[in-house]
Amino acid sequence: MSSVVVRISAEDNRRQYALEQMLVSILGLNVDFISVDALPDSYTIEYEGKSLSVLSSDVYNPQWTDNPWGPEDSIVAIYGGSTECTSQTDSAIVGLSLDLAMSAFFLLSRVEELNANADMLDAHGRFKASSSLAYKMGFIDRPMVNEYAEMVVRIFGGMGVQLPVNRQGEKLLYTHDVDILTYEPILKAMVGDIIKRHDLLSALKRVRNLWYDEHDTFDALMDMSEVRNQKGTFNIMATHYDFNKPVSDNYLSKRAFDSMLNRLRARGHQLGFHPGYYTADNEEQWKQERMMVESRVQQSLSVGRQHYLRVFVPRTLEIWEDNGMYLDSSLGFADRTGFRCGTGCIYHPYDFRTGKSMSLLEQPLVVMDTTLDLYESLSEKQKEERINHYISLSLKYSMPVTLLYHN
Repeated sequence: MSSVVVRISAEDNRRQYALEQMLVSILGLNVDFISVDALPDSYTIEYEGKSLSVLSSDVYNPQWTDNPWGPEDSIVAIYGGSTECTSQTDSAIVGLSLDLAMSAFFLLSRVEELNANADMLDAHGRFKASSSLAYKMGFIDRPMVNEYAEMVVRIFGGMGVQLPVNRQGEKLLYTHDVDILTYEPILKAMVGDIIKRHDLLSALKRVRNLWYDEHDTFDALMDMSEVRNQKGTFNIMATHYDFNKPVSDNYLSKRAFDSMLNRLRARGHQLGFHPGYYTADNEEQWKQERMMVESRVQQSLSVGRQHYLRVFVPRTLEIWEDNGMYLDSSLGFADRTGFRCGTGCIYHPYDFRTGKSMSLLEQPLVVMDTTLDLYESLSEKQKEERINHYISLSLKYSMPVTLLYHN
């Protein structure tokens, strides 16, 4: 199989990164990057004698533009101009003024989260969906980076060349953060409800925990993945922190933990690491908690997600990268479902220190159960419609969609 050739300025790390993620990670193409100093104002994508030349633009000017080349009638040009080409599609060279690479870089790198001011963050220091360009311009439910990638495929198709794509495939990836292993000791929790939280109703509801453990849903969660011939990921934490509940004892020492662990392993599901609330910018705490969890489960853990989705770009991802983690799945919004990174595909985050892609993989989170229930307060019908929308996009773009359901 011949390779796609990208000719781009040797100094243009940001666009080279974005093209690598679009063409290699998302489309699954073999790509050779050739440094060209003579073309500082554009970059080209070439395959089998055909060439797409794209103008480089460093002017941030987000706008909707008509899109005859993509899967939708319109598209957002974050950098650059319209999608009108400078020549006919049956020619050998097509020119494009929408800067696909720089627009994709904006979404994939999460550069818009750098140096975010207090108004852009919630009470937990998380970048709010409502602060994002995707939300403000109304494309938070569209995988815009995938749309940029599909434009490339369709433009070459218009020139009579079919790119040998190998997309990641349509699938729902179920992940589960085990924040609470089992219910609190009933008497202690009821006293806390009444005296500390002045919540008599919650205290009365706890009586049912005498015969029913509301958090022991592990079999049902495993069924969700197995019905799709997949295995789920269960992220284990060393410490517990929740504003709305009493601080739990470390669940790693509970006997119920062994029961959960044995059941997960017996059915072949994956264990992940769930670093605690205070680890997002504290590498020593992060490392200590990882050591505690790995010691308890007697295995190395290389995948996982930050508790509360507390990710500070770029520091948190740098911690994961520097500690040899394989995959993170923290980049989802807490206050709104959707595409925080412009894609549901697994890709390599951008390393702002080196100007290159990290070894770490990012599996963007698209749907979290508490987002649907608590932050957006959707009805059951609305939740079903939202998830069905993401399923349709998974099929349309042959793209995985990651969901988080807590136990």
